[in-house]
Amino acid sequence: MTLDAVQVPCPDCRLSSPAGRLGLGYWECPGCGRSFFLRRCRACHAVSHVGAQHSWHHRWQCVWCEHRNFGFSRLGDPAAATVADLVADIGRRGLTLATGDADRQTQPIPVMAAQLASLADPAPAAPLLAPAAPLLAPAAPLLAPAAPLAAGAAPPAPPTAATNPRRRWRGRRTAVPAAAVVLVLMAAPAVVLASHPSHPSHMRHPGQAGPQRPRTSQQISVSARSVRTVYLRDVPGRLTVVGGSGSTVRLTGKLRWTGRRVPRVRSTVNRAAHLLRLSYRCAAASPCTENYRLVVPGDTAVILSQPSGQVLLDGLAGPLRLTAANVDVTATGLRVPWLTAMITSGQLTASFAVPPGLVSLELTSAQATIQLPASVRYAVRTQVTSGSVQAGVPQATSSGHLVTARLDSSSLQLRPS
Repeated sequence: MTLDAVQVPCPDCRLSSPAGRLGLGYWECPGCGRSFFLRRCRACHAVSHVGAQHSWHHRWQCVWCEHRNFGFSRLGDPAAATVADLVADIGRRGLTLATGDADRQTQPIPVMAAQLASLADPAPAAPLLAPAAPLLAPAAPLLAPAAPLAAGAAPPAPPTAATNPRRRWRGRRTAVPAAAVVLVLMAAPAVVLASHPSHPSHMRHPGQAGPQRPRTSQQISVSARSVRTVYLRDVPGRLTVVGGSGSTVRLTGKLRWTGRRVPRVRSTVNRAAHLLRLSYRCAAASPCTENYRLVVPGDTAVILSQPSGQVLLDGLAGPLRLTAANVDVTATGLRVPWLTAMITSGQLTASFAVPPGLVSLELTSAQATIQLPASVRYAVRTQVTSGSVQAGVPQATSSGHLVTARLDSSSLQLRPS
């Protein structure tokens, strides 16, 4: 497929249009007229649209994988790309936008196939006490509407004394209140007894099941084949990610919560981009925790977003992207070509079995210790607002192995191994 034949979709109006001039660093939609800067996402490495009115140095969200990138600049941005780069990614990866309304504030990852697993919320529990039936049924109308007379029919005979509605109502005028009083008196003690905890209706008989308790945990099991990238948006707790053999990605474990509402669980796959997306979110006023084990084969890329807890990584060989807050991260035996980590109020300890091509760190009120093989030299570039950097690894400014770090109230140690 040639570049001229590729259509570029607009994230706002959702119309696809010809690419236009391939050498430009921005793209303008012929349909809605909105302009976009083109920037390459650090997570999925696809060229994404960034609104022309986007503020400098503010985070921008990739329209393909939903990752929030930092460091946007209109001039001199290292992530800048061209229309030709965007068209090449769309044509090579088969990227498409998710169906939905135009001008959405968030643009989730496209879904090209049915969900792998969609765990719906359980049906709401039945009320303990069903609404009481009315004491008196609504009275039938005293006089039914008269039916229209057919043509040529004789008028009905006047009512006799036995069927006179007026006389019948005189008799009911005293009977209805009396019946109501009797029913109310009979119902009053029944209501009191039903609300008393010692009443036999609330006492469980031998062999009788008690009230069903709301569910507070759920087993998680997801598997997918032919996946090159796994994007996991997790909940607080413990997460273990290990490298495995074969070609199947597997996520197993248990999800627990303490409130009445179950967490939101979603698993989708984009077969065109070979991307598996797993999203777990606690429901409002219902805190939740997890204990998961994720197995990824070969050089599968892993993108993690962990709000708090503990993350253990072992033997990974694919690109690794980690965003964590209040998390203790321990990574061993890494063979990844590059590691990108954004740690806030947490700790990162990582050791590499082979020299990585790129280690990119952004630390905010965090500590990081990185052990790198001393068999090669590294180009170390740091930007420190406040904190300290101890670089004990062999260095060379022209090295193809790059370590970049931005520190704010943080500390970083680079140790040889």
